[in-house]
Amino acid sequence: VFQGKDVGTLFLAAPRPNKRQRWLTFATNSQGRVEVSEAAKQRLLDPQAANRSLLASDIVRVEGHFAERSVVEILEAKGGC
Repeated sequence: VFQGKDVGTLFLAAPRPNKRQRWLTFATNSQGRVEVSEAAKQRLLDPQAANRSLLASDIVRVEGHFAERSVVEILEAKGGC
């Protein structure tokens, strides 16, 4: 390593979640689950997308009872739509 030789495997660090992401992960409880279409998944995960909202046609299945602004898990649809 000190001689500049390529030895072993390099593991790059993953980006650290921001404060909001950490709060959602560790300080909240999910009130339900929403399964979404592949198109919705792509739109939600696209960092350059201007519109990241869900349409009624994007929702494949809903589990649980929750109100507006509740924390829910968003899952990709199993087996496609």
